[in-house]
Amino acid sequence: MDFDPAKETPLVRFTEAAAGAATATAGAVGGGSQPHHQLRQELAVPSSTMNVSAGGRADAALSGAREALAGLPAVASGKKGDPPEEKPASESMWDDGLSTNFDTEEITQARFEEIKARTMFQMVEDVNNGAQKLLFLTNAQADLIASSSNSIEKLITALELPFKPKLLIQLGTDFASPGICATFNPNDNWAREYGVDCPEPSFANHSDIRVALSKIDAFMLDVIIPLACQTNALILCSGIKEQWLAASLTKIIKMQKSKFGTNPPFSVLATTSVINNFYAAPAHLNRHWRVVRRQSRAWCHRDKKIVDMLHAIPKEELWDPDLVDLTPDAPYILVVDTIDVVKDKIGDKQPYSNLVSAISRHLASKVPAIALKTGGSCPTTLESGSLAETCLLRQVDMLNTKVPVVFLDLRERKVCTATDRQSLIEAGMRAFQDSCDALHEAGRCETLDVCMIAYFYEILYGDGNPNTTVSLEAGDGNPVAIHDAIKMHRQRMRVGAGGAGNKYRRMLHKLQPVTNEQIAELCAWMTRLVHTNFWRHNKDREQKEKEGKTYETHYSGEMQCFELCCRVLLSSESFYGAQIDDTKGLSHLLSTLVKLDRLPTENTLEALELLQQAWIEHDIAVHSAAGYKRMARLLYSLYLFIGLVIVTVTTVTGYLLQNPDNAEIAARLQDAVFGLSLFSSFVLTIGAYFNPTKRGRQLRASASTLQSIIWRFRARVGEFLPPPNFPKQPDYNLCAAIASWRRELVAGTDLMSTALEKKYPPHIFTHLQHDGEIKELEDFRKEQMQVAIPTCSDLANMYTMSCSGLQYTCLCMYHPPKPKPKQRKHHRFGNQA
Repeated sequence: MDFDPAKETPLVRFTEAAAGAATATAGAVGGGSQPHHQLRQELAVPSSTMNVSAGGRADAALSGAREALAGLPAVASGKKGDPPEEKPASESMWDDGLSTNFDTEEITQARFEEIKARTMFQMVEDVNNGAQKLLFLTNAQADLIASSSNSIEKLITALELPFKPKLLIQLGTDFASPGICATFNPNDNWAREYGVDCPEPSFANHSDIRVALSKIDAFMLDVIIPLACQTNALILCSGIKEQWLAASLTKIIKMQKSKFGTNPPFSVLATTSVINNFYAAPAHLNRHWRVVRRQSRAWCHRDKKIVDMLHAIPKEELWDPDLVDLTPDAPYILVVDTIDVVKDKIGDKQPYSNLVSAISRHLASKVPAIALKTGGSCPTTLESGSLAETCLLRQVDMLNTKVPVVFLDLRERKVCTATDRQSLIEAGMRAFQDSCDALHEAGRCETLDVCMIAYFYEILYGDGNPNTTVSLEAGDGNPVAIHDAIKMHRQRMRVGAGGAGNKYRRMLHKLQPVTNEQIAELCAWMTRLVHTNFWRHNKDREQKEKEGKTYETHYSGEMQCFELCCRVLLSSESFYGAQIDDTKGLSHLLSTLVKLDRLPTENTLEALELLQQAWIEHDIAVHSAAGYKRMARLLYSLYLFIGLVIVTVTTVTGYLLQNPDNAEIAARLQDAVFGLSLFSSFVLTIGAYFNPTKRGRQLRASASTLQSIIWRFRARVGEFLPPPNFPKQPDYNLCAAIASWRRELVAGTDLMSTALEKKYPPHIFTHLQHDGEIKELEDFRKEQMQVAIPTCSDLANMYTMSCSGLQYTCLCMYHPPKPKPKQRKHHRFGNQA
């Protein structure tokens, strides 16, 4: 069987590369820095694990590699003074020393790790007695995998997920959860800067903490788990078991283990880069990360280097070793060692951040994705923010990849009422200031800025009631005529002038839409409030004030980053905030965001105008086809009539010629036959010139083609299926499809394009493109409710109504029901061909 390069497996590629490297190493005296026993162990792979189609090639590569390695000890043990072995004369005759001697590259450990990362050969290891799969990467391997989409795909394939994910759920890493705050060292200057100096910095008592944890558990149980089961989702979360969302997820999965069995209908990939904090735990503590390390060959190989580098880190900069551990419940774990080989230090998290972002971006380009976050974020600057897992810049990065981001509010909030938007914003600011003052009196600092942003999202776009989730839909869902939909869009753009009106569709109340100026003022106020609270709880505040510093000068970088992130988040169409208590509203919101039905909540203004033009050209084509059909019938009937008259006159003429008295009349009739023949030729010439039969048939076929294009666009199927990261792609495809249809119509019917552009009487436009209202909608719905078994025409109308039920979309496929005749045969489902 010939070898197919497309079916080449990573094992074959790796073994051939290793075989070549082993051969080169065997020929080099003294070897190199690559340990021989490691390369032997890597090549000791049973042949049964190979792909059957490429087994012969892999066997040959392994065999050659083992033969090359067989000579390594002898070469390495030879003495320096030993002369080289002489070649036979027959061999020396043909060996000129030029054709086979090349400068071979020595296979170093770094090169060996690069080969493994490129092929993902034996990169994923079974740990925790087979209950977990670990992917341990160096910084160089993380950068290499993140740089290529193909490498990301290989990584996902190597994990061997039990189900192909149809949804990506990203659980954000929180900063201010009790479990994380308890890990901060009290002597850490970083924690002292932001008021994080106690186990529960943002809760007045332990009762509030228990209430918050119960809310998160209810959200996981009622919203996330059902959604993940429905979509076979891949859930990305933190690998630290103290994280709020990650801990709740693993707890709920463990609780429902009897329901799911050994393989739940979704996958969980836990990632972490805080490996340096694991090692701070004393040896007598029973930690899960130690179990994983002992069973991981890749981790053990880097263990000594990690320990050596940790000696240079002060203990004050590490988290509390008694509280930090790797999660034991996530089935898939990704760990990056964060070692910077160039600077020879540990803690470089940039490759880890790049890898996680690349995985999210790659999956979001293939399946719908959502990102969730609660608690607080890490205060940071624009220069160093990309390195922090918990900072707001990570959520901004997700928004840039068109991934919807949802912030969850954990606190109990007061309902604010107002008659206008500005008054509602001011009422919300006063209520939030009161809650901060209450925490300050209890000796706590407000660090749950994610909850704060979620709360003010409701103030900006909702009705002031934090217990309800802002809906994505507006109106009653009834179909709207296309000209009315276009007017609504243009009016909404005028009302929302300034950029904030793009969220007007989410409002189900009578308050005015928020403006960009109001968003900017609120973000500036939130920034001042948050960092004022930090300053009030800063342990070194008095000393810094003596030095002439204020909170604005001390936190200048953090304030700039926080305000910018708040403005981007609150102004984005892909950002949402909700109270975590409203599980019903959140279920509806997340189901809408993942777009399981592929249909958008509304069409854009450009799409509506394209649909209007498409239906105009469709009606013109139908009208022109009907005209040509009438012309063809008229000419054909006239031609038949003339032929019938000619035959009749010819017969009468022959009968009259039998009598000599009728010779004069017969002569006139013969002249009439000649004139009728000329007129018949004239009719044929007209038919050949206008070609009504062909043009009418082509116009009818083109009208049906255009209608099919519109229906596919309305249902978002075929070429109009929207990609997850580019929702406007169907609009561009519709524009290209209409242009292509117009060219084919003009070429196929021999018509001028001006025939589609001239003015036509209004009565030919039957799809409410310019005016008119839906008059028979209620009668149509009542009729459908009374139908027990739908007929063919009923099915067509039902499909029509389902496609035209989108808010602010045209009633392109609605046709008024025709009156039924008294006797009519109904084609049932069972009689369909």
